[in-house]
Amino acid sequence: MENDRITSWQVIVLLISVINGTRLLDLPRILVQDAGPDGWLSLFFGHILAVGAAFVMIKLAQRFPRLTFVEYSRRIIGPFLGTTICLGAVFLWTLISARIIRVFADVLKIFVFPRTPIEVIMLMMLLLSLYVVRNGLEPMARTMEILFPVIILTIGLVVLFAVPELDLTNLQPVLAKGLGPVIKGGMRQALEQRGIKLFLLVIPFMLAPQRVGTVVFLGLGINYFLQVIVFIVTIGVFGLHTEDFLWPVSMLAKFLAVPGGIVEHLEIIFMIIWVTAASASLMVNNYLACTALARLAGLSKQYPLAFPLAPIIFFIALLPDSIVATESILLLERMLGFVIAWITPALLLFIAWIRGVKDV
Repeated sequence: MENDRITSWQVIVLLISVINGTRLLDLPRILVQDAGPDGWLSLFFGHILAVGAAFVMIKLAQRFPRLTFVEYSRRIIGPFLGTTICLGAVFLWTLISARIIRVFADVLKIFVFPRTPIEVIMLMMLLLSLYVVRNGLEPMARTMEILFPVIILTIGLVVLFAVPELDLTNLQPVLAKGLGPVIKGGMRQALEQRGIKLFLLVIPFMLAPQRVGTVVFLGLGINYFLQVIVFIVTIGVFGLHTEDFLWPVSMLAKFLAVPGGIVEHLEIIFMIIWVTAASASLMVNNYLACTALARLAGLSKQYPLAFPLAPIIFFIALLPDSIVATESILLLERMLGFVIAWITPALLLFIAWIRGVKDV
């Protein structure tokens, strides 16, 4: 563990990258479907709920500062139930990895490699991510720390070039349908902040674990600002027609014209950078699955399990027979994520408090 420590800023970068790996592309569509022009309010409500869930995980981890979710769950509720929950978490991270690979391949096949078999795109992405996972958390975090400013800069350019096309009246009227759609959309967005599951495993790997609360506030705060800007710009350009596009943000990059014709195909540049963000999300979820499984098996390192998990991830990614069918994986992912990241930590914290179980 001493050779796999990461800084607070690196955790923030990983958190934002994991959340936005693939969901940033269709985020405006989902928000418009749920809350219309009030999607920015749903985002705010969802992030508040996500902060609460993350702090439950933090309070639980602070009772066991040298242990991860795998170890302290078995200590709190016993080996059998603890192992069952941890296997559920491994399956969740495996499922997320499979969905990311499938969405990644679908997008690239449509916009970049129309003649390349989708299986080839998925296999290349999977092997690349597993190779990085074998090297551990710290090299992966350092890589993303370097690439993160490039990702932000590219999104910033898309936003900048969209300003002349903006019509902010598309954000009106505010709360035309009341708070109901906003709350419903906010609850959905809370589940979409799946990066908070990082705090089930990475806190013992932080160089300054006492700053994890600040990491949560900064990470989710920056993420909210990023997502709300993307939403406002997209709906400002497309209006409520945003929900007609499967991936509105990619269509936004394709629609925009760069002044002076300096860049003719902004969407290609955007896709290249998006590949980087999707890769980061895939790598982190692969790492979490491998690390949790390795600790369940009593292994000190995660790399022996990196490639054995590959066929399972690849098989799950092949199951959907269409882009729309991939949503079925997402529904299962949300339900399982709610149990693992929201219900389980709260129950474990309550049981640990009642029984007085701690390791401090």
